[in-house]
Amino acid sequence: MREEIHTLKVEVFDSLDELPEDERGLIEQAMRAKGFAYAPYSNFKVGAAVLAGGIFRGSNQETAVYNGSHAERTALDGAAVADRKNRISKIAIVGDSDVPITPCGPCRQDIKEVEDLAGSPIVILMAGSKGAVWRVLGIDGLLPLAFGPANLK
Repeated sequence: MREEIHTLKVEVFDSLDELPEDERGLIEQAMRAKGFAYAPYSNFKVGAAVLAGGIFRGSNQETAVYNGSHAERTALDGAAVADRKNRISKIAIVGDSDVPITPCGPCRQDIKEVEDLAGSPIVILMAGSKGAVWRVLGIDGLLPLAFGPANLK
């Protein structure tokens, strides 16, 4: 028996101004998308933006049965509909919070799927309404020991 330790490297930026221009722009697009969220039940609005040879935005859309679409998924699906799912290189997620928000479990799985299709780690940017931005390279740290398309072969 051996023991393994898996760690997560998170780059913390104190403000948007510290980010490279393209990543700052992606977060700004996610903030704009958050304005289109429909969240009458949770009152928690989330926006996402995906870079895939263009920018695709998404926002959470709730329903009365507490089901709906998450911002990350709507942005990822937008890229898929434009036949760019395998070109996704970055995703920014912004929520109504004073601290950076992270994707939920099912959204992490969706990111894992597109990362495997792209063949390289996706940059994941996470932010709240103000303050710090977290930057992670690849989904492995947020979804360790993940099951993905490669496991089906």
